[in-house]
Amino acid sequence: MVFIMFLGKKKQPDPLSRYEDVTSGYSNRELRISQWYLQHKFTLQKIEIGVLIAWCVLSVGGSLIAWGMYLFSGYQADVRLQQSLVQSFRDDTALRDAYSARDLQVRSSQFFSVGTDRYTFAAFLHNPNVRHVARVSYRFVYRGGTTAVNEAVVLPGAERPVAVFGHGTDILPTEVRFVIESVDWSRIDPHKVADPALFIADRVQFSVDNFVFEPGGVLSDIGSDQIGFDITNDTVYSYFDPEFHVAYYDGTVLLGLVNVVIEPFRSNTTEQVDLRSIVPLGTVTGVQVFPAFDIFDPQEFMAPLL
Repeated sequence: MVFIMFLGKKKQPDPLSRYEDVTSGYSNRELRISQWYLQHKFTLQKIEIGVLIAWCVLSVGGSLIAWGMYLFSGYQADVRLQQSLVQSFRDDTALRDAYSARDLQVRSSQFFSVGTDRYTFAAFLHNPNVRHVARVSYRFVYRGGTTAVNEAVVLPGAERPVAVFGHGTDILPTEVRFVIESVDWSRIDPHKVADPALFIADRVQFSVDNFVFEPGGVLSDIGSDQIGFDITNDTVYSYFDPEFHVAYYDGTVLLGLVNVVIEPFRSNTTEQVDLRSIVPLGTVTGVQVFPAFDIFDPQEFMAPLL
């Protein structure tokens, strides 16, 4: 038996694998990568350009298609949506009216002679709001002159006179006009005052009794008309120096207006008021007292007696 053995030729290692670059320090692996890159450089550039072209076609083309669809259908849908949103909102006119103040209502202006070349100008203001206090700056203008600017507080829901007392002028006022310079509205905080009408009613309770009118001929010692009455503070609150405007009437005809300050005015007390007029008043049948101070100002109230 003959054994024949084929001995293959032993593979010789690649001499390049043992090569080491002594100048730049590149390894054989780096050299192979560099060689592959150089061989496929142009192919890689073509692939890169193709990818960029495909990306531009997909992104720009998709954007153009989306904009086209929006112009032909989406835009009209947005217009219809905006119109439906506007129609769905409630009219806020009533809401604004509930929180904003309505204008003061003014009655005709009047003036009264209170002495030689002295006149009192008066007008009545009504505050139709239930939660707004009006602080009014005003004056009276007449042909040939004007009064100084005065200020007044008009409580919510109240009607009261505002006046300029004892204005001096040597001409008889004609064409009298009431001019509001400014109105500063203060809304009452519902967290502090839940019911403004009840708050006001508790603090504005002043009664008038024992009204007396005596013409000047009866008062021989003074020779002036006399108006007398008692005013009672029917509230549980005491005030430092509350101011009142007292209007006196002949029936329903307003004859004049005077300013009265009671200092102090304690709770459940009665004060006598004695008014004198050097100008004949004719016949006075009654008076009406209007509080002219701000009951929402804590500085108006005295501390309760212990």
